[in-house]
Amino acid sequence: MAKIVNTYFNWNDIEDEARLSAMRHGLAVRRQDPNTNRSYFENLSITLFPSNVDRNNFNLAMDMQLPINAMMNNIGNDHNFVKTVLNDLLQVDEFTSKLYNIDRKIRKEGIAADHALGLFRSDYIIDKYNLLKQVEINAISVGFAGLAPSIEQFHRYTMKQFKNYTDTELDEAIPKNESLKNIAQALIDSHQIYGKSNSAILVVIEKNVINIMDQKAIEWKIRELSNDSIRIHRRAFHELDNHLFLGPNKELMLNIVNNQNQVQETEISIVYFRTAYSPIDFEYENSWDIRLLIEQSRAIKCPSAAFQLAGVKKFQSVLNDETILKKYINVEYSHLMNNIWKTFMPFYSVNDANLKLLDQKPLGFVLKPNREGGGNNYFGYDVRPKYLKIMESDEAKAYTLMEYIDQPTVNGYILKPSSKLVEQQPGIEIKTELGVFGAILASTKTNELKFNRNIGHLLRSKSATSDEVGVMAGDGALDSPYLTL
Repeated sequence: MAKIVNTYFNWNDIEDEARLSAMRHGLAVRRQDPNTNRSYFENLSITLFPSNVDRNNFNLAMDMQLPINAMMNNIGNDHNFVKTVLNDLLQVDEFTSKLYNIDRKIRKEGIAADHALGLFRSDYIIDKYNLLKQVEINAISVGFAGLAPSIEQFHRYTMKQFKNYTDTELDEAIPKNESLKNIAQALIDSHQIYGKSNSAILVVIEKNVINIMDQKAIEWKIRELSNDSIRIHRRAFHELDNHLFLGPNKELMLNIVNNQNQVQETEISIVYFRTAYSPIDFEYENSWDIRLLIEQSRAIKCPSAAFQLAGVKKFQSVLNDETILKKYINVEYSHLMNNIWKTFMPFYSVNDANLKLLDQKPLGFVLKPNREGGGNNYFGYDVRPKYLKIMESDEAKAYTLMEYIDQPTVNGYILKPSSKLVEQQPGIEIKTELGVFGAILASTKTNELKFNRNIGHLLRSKSATSDEVGVMAGDGALDSPYLTL
């Protein structure tokens, strides 16, 4: 039976303790004061307690990640399939077209890298019928693998402190999350397979990183697990211009200026992108040239252009065809193929013929562009005006119409920087979204998987009145699952 908050505590004290504990666990973001240009930290949006998640659906989502990882590899390596699926989109979406052209050029030249690293996250909603439904698969700069274990530890503390749960009760209901250790280990193992002990990992970042603690948690864990034997360099695109070049055998070399103003050449083993998923990330004039240079190198890319293309949302509308999906599920996972197929929602093209669907169910669809990151979709009454605007234009090719996933709500508390817990009594209705992290290292020559791993999970929540769940977009909050039957 669920326990209530101990009446010994008042809500102001709970909030103060929760905010301090969140900071202790690194659950924070870095902001910049526009007036002084000085940076400061504030709490990341989080839930006060873990949210109920059906145990069977959680286990199913975890089980499906290995075949999904392999599926992404199979799609990324089927260039003809990628071209066929994305053909209409390439005519109207400059971002996807440039990425595709880089991949095509690399294949024509011959792929220099021996391996490609994929770090994925499959996102799901458990619908009102208690069925697991796929929201999307993220293929680049997947967030919060670094902080997901921290929110678990935070919730273990709040449940013990404010609800009197025991360690035994929590161990039974809150699954251990090792996404931080596992994502760091995937990067370490890939670095070692690259085979140059004196090489370094390059993390390509935004100009101003808000979600800094998630990124740094991974870097610090790499250093811890490798006994500080792996160097890591963080650079934005504009900082790489004129400092990145190819060696005689297509090694990716980075000029490092040391504290004595001397330039040292460092070979890069892995390029780990924590940006480059949106047109705004390529505002710097030479960004695309730098991305091409990276792809032309021997360095392991995370992700490669091929893996990033496999994550384009357009594939969802194709893979919900059972015959097509079966082609990309490895035979050793055939027993899970039907489970995966059942997670797909129906998709429809944006055209005059499908307008009748909106007439029949005005609030029953989501209009989705092919973009990573939160805040891009259209929901509810915003769908029809946008649909009508683009329906007879080329822009329609850049969107798909997906049936809305209707889900039940749970009661909880969301602690945002500007919110007050005392104003949320007796709790608010929230909706959750489950994510599962996966990692693969694939040979670019043989398609063989050097490793294929399920590396952890993530739960995000939002107010029931909100449509998006992106934490960095400002709508969602980090959460962790409390498994129920």
